[in-house]
Parts: sequence; C-alpha cells; structure tokens
Amino acid sequence: MVSNFVKNSYLGSTPEKDKIRTLTVEFAYKFFTEKQFKRINCLTLPSAWWIFENELSKLCFSNPDNKIFPFYTACEKDYNVFCTAGINIPRSKRGIKNTFAEELDDCMTVGNKMNATLLNIEVFRFMQLSQRNNNFNFVWLDLTCPITSCDEKLPLLNKVTDKENPGIFVLTVLKARENREIKNRVEYISQLVSTMDYQLYEQYTYRDSTPMLHLIYTRKA
Repeated sequence: MVSNFVKNSYLGSTPEKDKIRTLTVEFAYKFFTEKQFKRINCLTLPSAWWIFENELSKLCFSNPDNKIFPFYTACEKDYNVFCTAGINIPRSKRGIKNTFAEELDDCMTVGNKMNATLLNIEVFRFMQLSQRNNNFNFVWLDLTCPITSCDEKLPLLNKVTDKENPGIFVLTVLKARENREIKNRVEYISQLVSTMDYQLYEQYTYRDSTPMLHLIYTRKA
C-alpha cells in the first residue's frame, strides 16, 4: 500500500491529489498571512519527496515583503521511505546533520539547521514520546489507513499543538466504502477535535491509489 502511494507521487500520476494539495497549501498560506504569522511550525508526513513542504515553502517565500518562514518536523516510520526522504530533505546553506533522538526510541533523525528535521518514527508515537516544546501551528497527518485506525489517537494532538494561537489541522485517510459510515466518522472526528477547539473548515474526497478523505480543520484561538 505505502509503496503504491510513493510510486504514484514519483510518477506524477496523482492529479486529483495534486489539486487538493495545492488547495490546502493556498488556504494555509492565506490563513497564516491573514493572522500575520512570520513563522509556521509544521508537523508533517513528507513521504519520500517532500512535495507539499516544498510547495508551501515556495509560496511562503513568494512575497519578499511578507515572507513566512515554515519549519518542518517530519515523521516517516517506513525505513526505506525514510532513507529516500533523507536524501530529498530540503537543503539549507548550513548543511545536513544525522543524529539519534534518545527520547524518541533512539530513532534516526536527519535534519538541516535551517528549516527541517526528519525522524524515522510513527507520527503518533512521536506525539506520545516527544518531550520537546513543539507548539505546532500546522499539522497535516497524511495517512495510509482508514479513519477508524487513528481516531482514538487524535487526542495526542493536544500534547504537541500550539493552543494559544490560531492553527490548522489536516487529516487525510483512506475513504470508507459506505457514505453513511463516512458521514458518521466525519461527525465523530469533528466532535473529537472540537474539544481541542478545531472546527471543520472543508471536506474533500479524491482518488490516489484508492479513494481518500481529506479534512481541513481550523482553530481561531
């Protein structure tokens, strides 16, 4: 399953996903610009190619008079994908550093000193173990599992997000077969994250290797 998603992204054969990604990037940029952010602290799942992150960074630096600096903390549990992502990590003039994160199961990390850190760890495990003062403003969980496999873990968001400022939470999961189940699940997830002050902004469905559900939530703070 994971290899199919990675392959399709590499081949550029995901036009529906590309459209949704661009819509998400443009919305995020507008949201944080209107809130007068100068830095966005992001938690993402970049897969092997960092397509979303590069697209967001390009837009954030597009206006020289109103630049926004995104910093990415990225998780990838599949070791082979992690290695490829490590090669493709956004570069900076300060170079790349490889280390181990002791508090995160001694997972391997690759990072530049400017704007990106990649960790070889499952994202919910990262949320559970992280002892850092993360304060993420933008979280995109681009998952390859159904919504029923992650809903009980979502309260971990409360541990790593910035609760005192506006923010965005995006959840992408495999779409269930029954529309009624989707409706019930979206309502359940929306109710769950509403306890963290996130409100559903938009909902999309599209096809990648399989039908996907894409939910965008915002928090006004």
